[in-house]
Amino acid sequence: MKSRRKKKQSYVNKSAKKFVPGTSPGHFHEEELSTFPNTNVIFYNEVEVKAIQCSSVSDLEILLAENQTFNKWIEVKGKPDLSLIKYFSRAFGVHRLEIEDVINTGHSPKIDFYPDHIFVITRLVFNNEESELKSEQVSFFMANKILISIQESDNDHFDSVKKRLDSSGKLIRKSNTDYLMYALQDSVIDMFYPVIDSLGEKLERMEDSFFSDEGLYSISDIQDVKKQLLFLRRTLVSEREKVNELLRSDSDIFGNESKLYLRDVMDHVRFSMDVLESYKEISGGLIEIHLSNSNNRMNSVMKVLTIISTIFIPLTFIAGIYGMNFPKSDPISGEEYFFNMPEMYHPYSYITVLLVMLVLVILQLYMFYRRGWLSK
Repeated sequence: MKSRRKKKQSYVNKSAKKFVPGTSPGHFHEEELSTFPNTNVIFYNEVEVKAIQCSSVSDLEILLAENQTFNKWIEVKGKPDLSLIKYFSRAFGVHRLEIEDVINTGHSPKIDFYPDHIFVITRLVFNNEESELKSEQVSFFMANKILISIQESDNDHFDSVKKRLDSSGKLIRKSNTDYLMYALQDSVIDMFYPVIDSLGEKLERMEDSFFSDEGLYSISDIQDVKKQLLFLRRTLVSEREKVNELLRSDSDIFGNESKLYLRDVMDHVRFSMDVLESYKEISGGLIEIHLSNSNNRMNSVMKVLTIISTIFIPLTFIAGIYGMNFPKSDPISGEEYFFNMPEMYHPYSYITVLLVMLVLVILQLYMFYRRGWLSK
């Protein structure tokens, strides 16, 4: 069997719970927030779109003041530094508890409503270049005509949405930032599809391997896939609850027209959850198949060992009898004993016993063959 041992992968981000019990709410380490992140501001309306890179809070303030009539998407890649946090708190009323959730990543998807904005956390899943499942938190602050997104890494996960913004005549250019919020949430859910498809293909390869008895995968490989399926389903359950809350909300920040499109996101979530549920059942069935194959292989080995032992039983019996070496006559009186193996002193006794043993082996093998015990 080919060895496929690899480093155990965890899908639980523990950074969200790194503080000791009793820590005050809204706590985060300010010393970790010393570098200004990669910040890009996209201004757009029906006739124009422009993207500008910011290197400081002062640049951001100037840009927002000069382009007040535009819809604005502030895209932050990486943890915001302390100056950016203070600016968000001052300009958009971002609460300290929200900042804690942004800085200490690892939270499940959720949504919180505030008087002047909506705070949303979503989990973005994807396969990296080594086909390993990765999860990343993306936080959103949505207010009137402005949307702030903060993600953990510098990856450009929303390139497809940016391409839609670059195309004139698209509905996203004509709509407010609530439609942009829908488009980003839809992009996040759509990223589940290739991850789920890759797991489905892996399950198919495992199933083919088990039925062909190639032995390429072990039960730990199945458990790893099952763990990934459970993680994805748990994430989608939280995403479903989050979208449901947004659909049922009466907030003016997210309009009714965008809620119509958000229902399509809910359909995508339900579809993904159904597929994951079926894959979870398949993975459970593969575990049973693997255990059954292991038992069958063990039974085959035991059958071979039993046949070998059965063959040697009569041979051992004969060898044991003639190994007792009782003498034919009394060494003192010279009296011959009729019942003390007189055939031991026959000139052809050795070859005769060997031939008898060989015949017994042949007869046993023939009997095992006729009963089908020697078939694979």
